[in-house]
Parts: sequence; C-alpha cells; structure tokens
Amino acid sequence: MNNYLALKEFLRLFPEFSKNQLFLTGESYGGIYIPTLAERVMEDASLNLQGVAVGNGLSSYEMNDNSLVFFAYYHGLLGSQVWAELQKLCCSDGKCNFYNNPNTNCTDTLSEVQHMVYSSGLNIYNLYAPCPGGVHQRVSIDQGKLVIRDLGNSFISHPETRLWNQKLRSLTSLHLSVRLDPPCTNSTPSTLYLNNPYVRAALHISAKALDWAMCSSEVNLKYGRLYLDVRKQYLKLLSALVSQHNTPV
Repeated sequence: MNNYLALKEFLRLFPEFSKNQLFLTGESYGGIYIPTLAERVMEDASLNLQGVAVGNGLSSYEMNDNSLVFFAYYHGLLGSQVWAELQKLCCSDGKCNFYNNPNTNCTDTLSEVQHMVYSSGLNIYNLYAPCPGGVHQRVSIDQGKLVIRDLGNSFISHPETRLWNQKLRSLTSLHLSVRLDPPCTNSTPSTLYLNNPYVRAALHISAKALDWAMCSSEVNLKYGRLYLDVRKQYLKLLSALVSQHNTPV
C-alpha cells in the first residue's frame, strides 16, 4: 500500500506521465513487493498497468529454502556424507522438506548446511560472481558500530535462524549504531552517489532525511513478513491478463 500511495503521489506531482504505459519491475525481495503492488495497481483503472517483471526474485520462502539445499549440493558445496544425512532425516517418499521440517535431527543438519554455505568464501547471492571484500565474521565491531553481515533471510522457519535473529535484536539494544553489510556486496559506489548533496537536491530529498544505506538495520530487525508466498497474486495477475486478451474487440 505504501508503494501504491507513493506511485499515486508521483503521478500527482508529474501528471504528464499519468497516461503512459506502466510497467512494474524489481529483483530479489521485489519478488514480494512487485506482485503485491501489482495486485493493488490493477484494481485502479486510472493506472495503465501493462506488465510486471521480477528478476531472481523471492516469491516463496518454502520453494526458496527447498531449492537452495539442492542447489548447494549439485554445485559441490555439501559433499556426499551431508547429502546422505539430509536424505535420511529430511526426506521421505522421494520428497524433501527443508523448509519447516519438525525433525530436530533434520534441522540440526540444515544448520550445518547453512554454516558450510556461508563460510565457503563464495558469493552466496551469485555463486559464479566474485565476492567483493571476501567473507568476514557474521557479526563484528567496526569503528564503534555493530556490523551485521548475515541478514538471516533464508530458513526463517528453522530454530537456529530464530535464535540468531533474537540474538541480533538483543545485541542491537547494546549499541547506538548498527550497520548491515551483506557479504560479497560492494555498496560504496551507490552509497557515495545517493548521498551526494547534489543528487539528493535533484531528487528533492529533504535535508532532514536520513542518509541512504544499502540495508536498514531498523527495517531488517523489526520487519514483519505478511506474505511468505505470492502465488495467489501471480495467478490473479495472469487471470486478468488472459481475460484482457480474450475480450472481443
């Protein structure tokens, strides 16, 4: 709804764009933002929505967690012994549940998988790309700031992930300043550019606004997930598209 209201406000301020064809695009967590925004936009006849595009998006936590483990194994990160344990503890009748498996032995092995993947030294967001800055400790103190590098966005249903997020929240209460620093990500160019006074002035950003940051610790640690799967939104969008093309001229 916030994204929708921002879009409406933009078109109010710049009405010359209001009749243009509208396309909504995003990547990563845009897998949640874009279809939920599109669902609201398509109900507004004043907006000329023509299409959506999501690149490498998170659209289902269950599908994401299940596919990540297979991806890690078939790219040689786990090894046959760990894979055999996963098959024995997390799978039955040819189907594996790495998302919310109640078997504690399964979740213990999945915790091992998470550590192996994170400490591999490879780029966890793009396995074939370089890892700028390398892989550091998950949490450290740098120039008086608490630096968190593991954002805890995968395996959110697992006990260890919940404990990890609770630990991070308790740590942040002890420090005035927290910085989120995703591994293998060089945010320096975008940070310098978007915090440049001339750029901020050109974008009409209030002088009272906070500096731009790659990730907000306040948002990340207090964020409540309403949508863990957006198949319903995609089906609604596709249904509207089919109806539009089947309408007689």
